[in-house]
Amino acid sequence: MTVRVLGVDDSDIILAILQAAFETAGFTFHAARDGVEGIEFVTALSPDIIITDIRMPRMDGIDFIKAIRRDTGNATLPILVHSSEQFSETHDRARQAGANGWLRKPCDTDTLVATVRQLVAS
Repeated sequence: MTVRVLGVDDSDIILAILQAAFETAGFTFHAARDGVEGIEFVTALSPDIIITDIRMPRMDGIDFIKAIRRDTGNATLPILVHSSEQFSETHDRARQAGANGWLRKPCDTDTLVATVRQLVAS
């Protein structure tokens, strides 16, 4: 079974980097450009893990995580925040919303892939 990764970020460059890293690692990668589009992808694709930014148009990462967690079928879906946001308050808000972890941008892609492997295996 191929792991399905959903990346949610408004940066085309970040999405291209994530796509290259995950496809090289043998995963299937899908890209959404904000939380609204991300919710549509979650419904259509049933990803195995989500990687989301915090600052995005239309729906930010915190509200996106909350929306995903409201659906009880997604209670155990791993959600990893990948953001340049440095404030511990934002980290706390993401964790309270239901994020499973946080990696700061820019993140080494090997570390990101290894973290995703670990979360999906849990």
